[in-house]
Amino acid sequence: MNIQRLPQESFFHPRIVLAGMMGSGKSTIGKLLAGYLGWELIDTDAMIEKKAGKPITEIFANEGEEHFRSLESQLAEDLKTRQNRVFATGGGMLMLKKNRENLCENTLVVHLQASVETLLDRLNQTETRPLLGINPEIHLNKIYQERKSIYESLQLQINTDDKNPYQVALEILVHFVSTHNCLYDGDFKVHSGLNLISSLPDLLTENQISSPIFILADTAIWRLVGNWWLQKLNELTKNKYKFITISLPGNEETKSSDVIFSLWEQLIDQGVQRSSAVVVLGGGVLGDVGGFIASTILRGIRLIQIPTTLLAQIDAAIGGKTGINIVTNKNMVGTFYPANHTLLDPLFLLTLSQQEFSCGLAEMIKAAVIADAEFFEFLEKNLDQIQQRRLDVLLQAVEWSAKIKLAIVAEDLLDKSGRRALLNLGHTLGHALESVSEFDLRHGEAVAVGMVLATKLAIRRGFCEPGVLERLTTLLKSARLPVVMPNYPVDKILAKVKLDKKRSQDVLQFVIPTEIGKTRLLPIHSDAELLLAFAD
Repeated sequence: MNIQRLPQESFFHPRIVLAGMMGSGKSTIGKLLAGYLGWELIDTDAMIEKKAGKPITEIFANEGEEHFRSLESQLAEDLKTRQNRVFATGGGMLMLKKNRENLCENTLVVHLQASVETLLDRLNQTETRPLLGINPEIHLNKIYQERKSIYESLQLQINTDDKNPYQVALEILVHFVSTHNCLYDGDFKVHSGLNLISSLPDLLTENQISSPIFILADTAIWRLVGNWWLQKLNELTKNKYKFITISLPGNEETKSSDVIFSLWEQLIDQGVQRSSAVVVLGGGVLGDVGGFIASTILRGIRLIQIPTTLLAQIDAAIGGKTGINIVTNKNMVGTFYPANHTLLDPLFLLTLSQQEFSCGLAEMIKAAVIADAEFFEFLEKNLDQIQQRRLDVLLQAVEWSAKIKLAIVAEDLLDKSGRRALLNLGHTLGHALESVSEFDLRHGEAVAVGMVLATKLAIRRGFCEPGVLERLTTLLKSARLPVVMPNYPVDKILAKVKLDKKRSQDVLQFVIPTEIGKTRLLPIHSDAELLLAFAD
């Protein structure tokens, strides 16, 4: 139950120093990085103000800039041995060689670049900056020119124009941390870790993949990381491969026959070969579509899944199921086609909205309910840190969830024995709720409500104690997930349930919990039996 902190050898450096002009985002990005790493943030300007007992503007006004620089130098001397820290430095702190020697040795030093226009926009005219004077644009240009040679000599240069702080933090972490663990090494391989893009060149070589390689990317994630991700991939592979990127929206409308036919035509037009590969960069929708395309084009080419949502990392990308929708019925056509390699990298999860992240937490909670009471307790105790996306805790939770699914999938890859049915806790009613809502209700939200309904049915049939429902609803609420069914017509929900792929000869094998960590299949023969789940 103890948090397994990332080992020190996972980090390229024991600390991070952020440098740049005022307004470049050092404090904001430093706070994010410190939170992700579980480290302390040291904002040097804030620390000087605390020690001096007065704001920097007052220090400049009363004692002058020279005195302020001496305070900076003393602080740099005091901080030189501190590790596992993120330092957000004052704009001029690294101008002195002695300060650089104290702060930058064996450290990732990042220059946060930004245009003067961007800096002015961020600074806001009401904010007091002692060096700006009455003409901020002229003074900013002057200050930058004075510092330019030092800034541009720093180890890592990141332009922050047109990027939000989360994008910048992610780009820094890719240069800072690297871990790699193989969770499953059977007919298909599942890897977990941070900065797994560095593993891709070896995987391409190992699988004898050649050009063209098709990157099927979610439009939203590609907009956030696509340029530098593809640039890094080309650098790592020494421009050996021709990568063709196709971006698609990550919504259920993409899982249609029209999109599939269009993709088949695009791959053929671009010269797809049996030695080509589809690399999926996106969530569950892109995973379903990309997997289906890879499994069918030329009767099957290589597939690499790089899931970028929590839901996809712990569920949708594991197990080899692909699927597209027919009308509003979910996943009615598909194949079993496990990816040659699946890379679970929580760094991508830093880009997710809270709603998208919560939807993934529904699948994480489901995994704990069906198979591991200790994991459920871990989530109860550490959910706050997971939601804050502290990387060591988040990586542990992703790996734990993935292992639960892998253990079940490995026993029943083609879903013949019925063992995989246990993974459907909350899904039978969840899929019906999604369909009735015309997919306004997100998958994770629907599964959360579906788990609550399944637990209510289990209690009313005498298979489960009420305390299970109490713990489940408490955890779901903490994960910002719904626990009450929206006001949808029950008869329409039941009609959708009748289309469930797991129904056999009018008998539905419905998954219910018996206790935290244990589930069973409950045969449902009639609507009347299922209606118990909806009773008040």
